[in-house]
Amino acid sequence: MRTPISLHAARAALLPLLALLAPFAPPASAGVPMTAAGIHRSGERLPADLAYGVERAFSVGQDGWLAVHHMAVVSPESFPYRSDLGLHHGWPFRQSVSFGAMRAFGDFAVDETLGKTPHRRTSPQGWRGGLFFSMERRGWDNEDFLLVRPGGDQALGYAGYLFGALVDRPKTGLQFGAGALARSRLDWVPRDGHEDLSEWTGWGRVGFGAFQSWILAGDGVRGWSVGLDLEQRSLEGAMVPGFARYLPRVRLEAEELADSLRLEWEQPLWDSRLYARTLWSLDEGFRWGELAFWLDPSRFFGLAATWLRRDGDDLFGGRLRLGLLEVGYSYAPDVESLGGMEKSVYVTLGFAITRLSEIWYGAPGAGGFASGIIDDGGRRAERKVR
Repeated sequence: MRTPISLHAARAALLPLLALLAPFAPPASAGVPMTAAGIHRSGERLPADLAYGVERAFSVGQDGWLAVHHMAVVSPESFPYRSDLGLHHGWPFRQSVSFGAMRAFGDFAVDETLGKTPHRRTSPQGWRGGLFFSMERRGWDNEDFLLVRPGGDQALGYAGYLFGALVDRPKTGLQFGAGALARSRLDWVPRDGHEDLSEWTGWGRVGFGAFQSWILAGDGVRGWSVGLDLEQRSLEGAMVPGFARYLPRVRLEAEELADSLRLEWEQPLWDSRLYARTLWSLDEGFRWGELAFWLDPSRFFGLAATWLRRDGDDLFGGRLRLGLLEVGYSYAPDVESLGGMEKSVYVTLGFAITRLSEIWYGAPGAGGFASGIIDDGGRRAERKVR
């Protein structure tokens, strides 16, 4: 039985795409079944992923943003999940929504070319403040769904909600944020009924120029991250290409105060189009590596190849981005964040709208807020919405 709001029609609409992917896609039964341990690990990662997403959005200094994305398995057949009761057939899910808005206060600086109407005011000299909300839910259910969770007989997943206030001073690059994060476990178990346990954590962030940081803390420190985003992008002031456009983005992260450190390194290789990215763990060593090529710096079209190492085994995959649609197969960052999905083909539909310098731009919304908002030597490569 399917819910009234189902993905069955959407999968039918994707049949032409499935036909193109058929020579490369393994049958549904070839996919490695998801496990409770993997999904619980995904739930543990959810707070850090939400905090990192807000960091990526806020680091660009948008006036406002809206981003949504939805992931679905490409195969029209169900995807397996293995529990203590045996093998079940259902559907993985991953959905997210994020939005925020910033408004200047204090001293205004007015761009004379835009006029002196209130909605044209900018504030490069003063402070800005705003609010944001970000949520994501991920896991597995024995029925597919689009908006409303069906509450099937067997399901396991997590939902996270991060909301707070932001303050920044664009002239100096100072950024501050504070808020709260709630994480709920979404289970439907025949023996116990519906279980929804909420866990609250405080969230805070500080940024100064290239330096970015955030912390999650409740009774104790639940996670933290510090990083340097050294790559100079045109929309952030680097209008003349130079060596600064080839500086890396480096980040250290830990899920607990004394937990194993994770090091992520993204290195620009060529003209804001070719990037290498890798993740290492202090305890486990190499986790995964990625080589990504974008057709142009807007990142609307591109492809990536990944190498993932899990439990001593190597898994190769990749991702293809076609505008608002992404097609992935064992794509390492997704496999790690979802706690499964190895050897499976899936699609992600995403869209984001970002307001920069009082102009609205569209960008791919899957997997991040501002990943596509970059410029190429002063040539506006973004797709203007208005």
